[in-house]
Amino acid sequence: MAKISGILTDGAGQIINNCTIELYAKKTTNKVLTQTQAFQVADNGSYMMNVLPCDYDVKLIINGFPPKRLGTIQVFSDSKDGSLNDFLLNPLESEITPEVLQQVVNARNAAKKSADDAKKFASTIDTSQLLKKSGDEMTGQLRMSAESAGIKFKYVDSNNEFVLRTLSNSLSFIFYDEQIEKWSTKLAYITDKKQWCFLDVDDVTINNKSVLKTGDAVQLFGDLANTNINNLTGFNEGIYFQGKNVQATSENNYPINEAGTLQVLKNGADGAGCCQIYTAYRNARQFIRNYRGGSKSWEPWIEQITTANVDNFLPVGIPQPWPTATPPAGWLKCNGWKFDKNKYPKLANAYPSGFLPEMRGETIRGWDDGRGVDPGRQILSWQGDAIRNIWGEISPISETFASEPTATGAFKYFEKHAGHTPTSVDRGSVGGVVFDASNIVPTANENRVRSVAFLYIVKAE
Repeated sequence: MAKISGILTDGAGQIINNCTIELYAKKTTNKVLTQTQAFQVADNGSYMMNVLPCDYDVKLIINGFPPKRLGTIQVFSDSKDGSLNDFLLNPLESEITPEVLQQVVNARNAAKKSADDAKKFASTIDTSQLLKKSGDEMTGQLRMSAESAGIKFKYVDSNNEFVLRTLSNSLSFIFYDEQIEKWSTKLAYITDKKQWCFLDVDDVTINNKSVLKTGDAVQLFGDLANTNINNLTGFNEGIYFQGKNVQATSENNYPINEAGTLQVLKNGADGAGCCQIYTAYRNARQFIRNYRGGSKSWEPWIEQITTANVDNFLPVGIPQPWPTATPPAGWLKCNGWKFDKNKYPKLANAYPSGFLPEMRGETIRGWDDGRGVDPGRQILSWQGDAIRNIWGEISPISETFASEPTATGAFKYFEKHAGHTPTSVDRGSVGGVVFDASNIVPTANENRVRSVAFLYIVKAE
């Protein structure tokens, strides 16, 4: 912040007073909103302005006359205090020259003459026909010119004042605080943005109910430039942007060397505690971390999983089922193919043989790893099919099955005409046994489990 102060005089050294210096912030920064500030010149011609870093248009205003543009000033964070002339960018064109100040003097004299003429005219008016007391009414419309200084309302018990006036691009409610001797805009309608703005206000109420307090709204700040973002805690809640990759460095505690947007969200645990969320512009990668105000320590950045980076969280070599016949980019079919180990070095770390597993028509079984359920196998070893033993019983066995034959499990009893001559009972027919596993289980030309067909693919890079 720079202090701009001095005495306003004309070319003859005469004091200029009863006028206003107006500063219009040309852009929004992390500390300044685009708005107009008015500073009153005292009776002794002195002026004093505490000005935050920004670019400003400067105007000199005398009541009842069009504003006079003096030029542009730039205030930096390291600017030294000085007079208004010290800060004007183009002294030869926009300095407060004697000619400019003489215009102000002439305007003041013209205003005095107009006031004297008005006073003479007022003496001829029949005041009985005018509004003169509380409760009297005025018909018609009171219209203020664009050059008007607005309507001023004075406080009863102090020298505080409120002014309603139009500025270059806004209708503003401007408050003068006698304690700090400063004017500040409290409410403004920004014409080109069609936006109402509350400024320097701690609380907004409707029907005595608070609807917006300091800290409720997340503020939008400007470019972070070379700021170390470890310095942005819960006391600096808001949204910032970093426009340059070269400034998004690890020294400034960024999670990635890319331009992006930073959100600082106060967590409510204490004054400084917060959550930072950084989103890179180029690929929407997003990182998050917390600051603990009590211990004054930052947790490490953690990247959040999004559709843009989900592949980064799957290791190269992992097999996955895929629902189409063509694998996505960066993946290969698990078809026993010999791959180029130089082209896919990370894949070669997972499959040193240079061959992908043949998964067409196969299923994956968890490696036994010493459990003893499927012993004697190595990782990636192939195993053929097999079935558990099928058991059954036939009894009794003799020249005849007797009157109550038994056939259980996969065996089935049937009778058949004898092709020989039994020696005793079974004359004309004998018994037989058929083995058929389909009597008790589903059968096919292979051993298999219930399944849904997917294409097995492997992450290659």
